[in-house]
Amino acid sequence: MREIKFPKLFEPGHIGKLKLKNRIIFPPVSTNFASVSGEVNERIIKFYTERARGGAGLIIIENICIDYPAARHGATQLRILIGDAREPRKIINAIEEGFLVGNSI
Repeated sequence: MREIKFPKLFEPGHIGKLKLKNRIIFPPVSTNFASVSGEVNERIIKFYTERARGGAGLIIIENICIDYPAARHGATQLRILIGDAREPRKIINAIEEGFLVGNSI
């Protein structure tokens, strides 16, 4: 049997009070997969659900524009409208239960 080089990587971990099933963290990346108006679409949902199936203990969603369209950073950046976080929530809802998801603002 093959020896695991980093056994602690697959053990549960903590970030403060946040409990993780393992210590693998998928960092925020700019996919530019959102629609031109910053809305979630099937392509970006597929991207994040594939990462969740890969087994990361924590997934951090890419940078999100919080002052759309004035502060948009690229043509296809995710957005949040003031008081309305429905767009990023679509990604979180699509990822299977048991995964922790954060976002990068």
